Amino acid sequence: MSLVVFELTIALLTLGVVVVVGTNGRPLPSRATPRRRRVVGRRRYALARRCGFRYSYQRDALVLRGVGQRWGPVLRLREEHAADVPAPADRAVAGHRSSPAAAGAATAPLGRRPLALAGPLTLPEHTRDERARSVDVVCIPLPRPHRTQRLWQLTAVELDSRFVWVELTRTRGEPPQPRLAARFVRDIGRDLEARGLRLDAIVVRSGGAQRWPQLGTVDGSVRLQRLPPGNQHERLAANMHARILRSFWHDVFAREQLDSLDALRSGLGEWARRRNAKTLTAEPPQPVGGG
Repeated sequence: MSLVVFELTIALLTLGVVVVVGTNGRPLPSRATPRRRRVVGRRRYALARRCGFRYSYQRDALVLRGVGQRWGPVLRLREEHAADVPAPADRAVAGHRSSPAAAGAATAPLGRRPLALAGPLTLPEHTRDERARSVDVVCIPLPRPHRTQRLWQLTAVELDSRFVWVELTRTRGEPPQPRLAARFVRDIGRDLEARGLRLDAIVVRSGGAQRWPQLGTVDGSVRLQRLPPGNQHERLAANMHARILRSFWHDVFAREQLDSLDALRSGLGEWARRRNAKTLTAEPPQPVGGG
């Protein structure tokens, strides 16, 4: 512990001297290249917060107060169930593969299976299995806090039918725990399975400001589907999130005091049901021949 404190102290003092001498009081110049995020354990993460680091929603990591958006180390917390998974620029999503045994898997412990990347999406038939469906998922904080906590909305959109799933949670500022996002994806898989379909892939992309929860798996993992730039599905869930902000949350935030979390979840779920009823099909597309 003393060695960690010494390292952080030296880093802070060195950075302070460089900033004062290098800028002579002028604003810091912009940085052209992104900094590599360093993955640390819970002890170093907590110690860094006590030593002047703050959480940055833009970088989804801890940065130094005042100058951290341009200079200094960028620290990301190592996920409890993904210690052996490398930390890419933005967090990939691994999910749950629906199976006959998945019905009772909601309480099963999260595993450590390796993530599997799928190839680019090919339209119009992006999978050989006509029952297979791909889902785009984002986890984005809402602009207004709920009392002293921050609200996070998980939004998922099925690529073919634009069917929407939404979930709402709150934290004390940092992104939701991976197990919450894993449960969200498992629920989507069970919903599709009940409709005679199968969750085949979760859409991911390189770059962007979306914060991707690092999901564990239960009895396998769905593919990670990378979309080429310019694809018509590239920002499907993010655009749906923005639409929900305009149509649902605009009226909610206009009130002086927000409702309880359960009431907000109920209202958001009702919005999704009405929106899904207005689509060309009220359910994700059925396979040819039915069933």
